[in-house]
Parts: sequence; C-alpha cells; structure tokens
Amino acid sequence: MPSFRQKFSGFFRQFSAPSESRNDENASNRFIKKYLSGHEVQKYEPIILHGRTPQEVPPQQLGAIKSYEVVSSLTGPHGGLISVNQTEKHLSASDPEINFIDNLEEDSNNGEKKVGTSTNDSADETLNVESKQNILKKLRHPLVAGVENWNVPHTNAYGASCSLYEVHPITHRHTGDPIADCFAIVTRANSAIMVLADGVNWGVKSRTAARSAVHGCVDYLNKTLFTKDKESPKNTTDVLVTLLRSFHAAHNMILQEEGTLTTLTAIVVLPSTVDNHYVACCCNVGDSLGYVYSSKYGVRELTQGSHDVHRMRDMRDVMGALGPVDGHNPELSNLTLSITQVDLDDIVFITSDGVSDNLDPVVGHFTGIHYLFYILMILFLKWYLNR
Repeated sequence: MPSFRQKFSGFFRQFSAPSESRNDENASNRFIKKYLSGHEVQKYEPIILHGRTPQEVPPQQLGAIKSYEVVSSLTGPHGGLISVNQTEKHLSASDPEINFIDNLEEDSNNGEKKVGTSTNDSADETLNVESKQNILKKLRHPLVAGVENWNVPHTNAYGASCSLYEVHPITHRHTGDPIADCFAIVTRANSAIMVLADGVNWGVKSRTAARSAVHGCVDYLNKTLFTKDKESPKNTTDVLVTLLRSFHAAHNMILQEEGTLTTLTAIVVLPSTVDNHYVACCCNVGDSLGYVYSSKYGVRELTQGSHDVHRMRDMRDVMGALGPVDGHNPELSNLTLSITQVDLDDIVFITSDGVSDNLDPVVGHFTGIHYLFYILMILFLKWYLNR
C-alpha cells in the first residue's frame, strides 16, 4: 500500500503535468483538469462556512479528542520553528478580551497577583521521585512550541519546502535565498495542527517573521487545545476563538524576534460527533491558502472567503500580513475564519502562493506557456555556458 508521501507526491504530479498524454482516455476525467477549467467535480460537496469573527460562523459540535500524545511532528525548512529564540517574553495585548495562557492568577481578596511560588519551607519535600524525574526529562528534552521532538515522521503527515526561483549560473544559489517560509504539522490519534507562513519579500527578516509566526501559533494551540488539564473544545466556535488568539500570539512573537511581515494560515482538524467524520477549522491572513482534497468531491479551497475566487488576483499583493506593517500593528484586511466537514481519507493541505498561484484556474490557462518559455531559457543558458 503506498505511503501518504507517495500518494501526496502523485497527487501534486497531476498539477505539474496537466496536459500529459492527450490520447489517454482517462485524461478528460482527471479532477485537476476539471478544476483548472472551472468545472465542479461533483455538485453537492460539503459547504465551507466562513466569516470575519468566530460568531459569524455557524457552530458545529465536536467529538472527543482520543489522545493528547503526539503521533507525528514535522517542521521546516532548515529547522523551521525550532530556529526561533526560545526565551519567550510575556505577551502584551491591546485587546482586553484576550485571555493569555500565561496570565497571572489574581487573588480575589486583595487583588494581588500570584506567580505560583510557595512560601512553605518544606516545599522541596513535596517533590517525589517521579516529579524529579519529570523535571530532569524536561531539562534533557525541552518542549519547543509544545512538542518534544520535531522530527517524528508518519505515513499520514507530510511537509516539504523548496525554492521555485531560478538558480544563479555561477554561484548555483537560488534567487531569493534564504527560503522565507516555514511550516509545522502536529498530528495526534484523531486530531491535527497544520500551520504555514510565507515571509513577505526576501531576506533573513522575512524568514524570521515566518518562523516566529509559526512558533507562536503552534505553541498557543498546543497549550490551549491539547493540554490534559484543560477542557476540550465543545464546538467549532471555541476552536475559532483559540485560532484567532493564536494569531495574536504569533504577531507578538514576530515583534519579539524583530521580524518583518509574513502571511499565516493555520488549520486544526478535530473529530466530529459523527463517526469517521472530522471538522477542519481554519484561520488565515494573507495569500497562503488551505485546501481539502476528496476522492469523491475533488479539491475545494478552505480559505476561499479571504479573496474573490472569480477575479484575477494581483500576485504581488499578499492581501494581509502579520508583523509590524505600520511599525507595530498587523494588516488584517483579509483575515478569515472558516470551517468545513472532512471525511476519512481526505487530504487537508496548505500551500504558499508559490504553489497556489500556479494552480489558480485563471493563472492555470497560461502558466504552461510561461514554464515552456522558462525551460527553453534554462536550456539555452546551459548550452551557452558549456559550449
């Protein structure tokens, strides 16, 4: 049986070669050809509900999270969110409605704040052997964004990043290096977190912004949704509120690490109340888009509410970004929350604009000519330099 990575690679291979074998009798039935032609694969597909606030999206009830133990965890490229400075500062917010995960407890009698320290002289005696071992374990394997090990692959989870820019003929380096995007995926028994950020423009500061955004977002989601001592979300409204707050945490991490601007898309997949069905909850700002692929319904865009899918997009405009757009605040003009039902064996995935722009139904009609010209130019340059 092919692994998830093999199926995923085969799935995207259809995008890269949509016109192969004109004599193939099955070519006209491929879902990607229908998608690029603007035709629906099946009319009655699961709807996508979206809005600007959690309250605008009709809530759906959620099932129980089976286990909080991490099954797989991956991040990248080149270290991904692990490369972010680990000395986190306490977040400061201008939004009084946000309850941060690291809030200090307030004493109801005198208003004093507690930080969890003990005044008992015998406090050390309460540390039994088991708790000491746990402390030593955390020192040896510290949690990064709520995960102990970020190199745990699995057949049902996959992430990859590569540069699509041209290679310099002398230095053999890609234009635009270093890669200014970052991804992270964490899966559990019946749930998953997927986050992708694409730094705006090029350079180290853009890469820092993307890595910081993913780190802050994933850290908040893990500590809020997937901690045993916290109550599991009952409906999608609770999850969307958490996603929105995780974006605030991501923005603050960017400011802390002195990054510039980045897009951010986060999807949390949780079980539905119906057996073998799930709900994908998404929050996105910018032009990194999320999708669901179903063998029954084809591809549908989960982030479609963040832009007009019927109009030509300016591929130079990211439409929104986290980071200090005006010196401190983000640009949230197209921030969108959305949900959709997901069936067993569906593939939920996120792409940066380097992929989605070339798969856009409008752009898709002329990218073939563009890439043919690009390939011919590369072949000519190689011939010219080696003659």
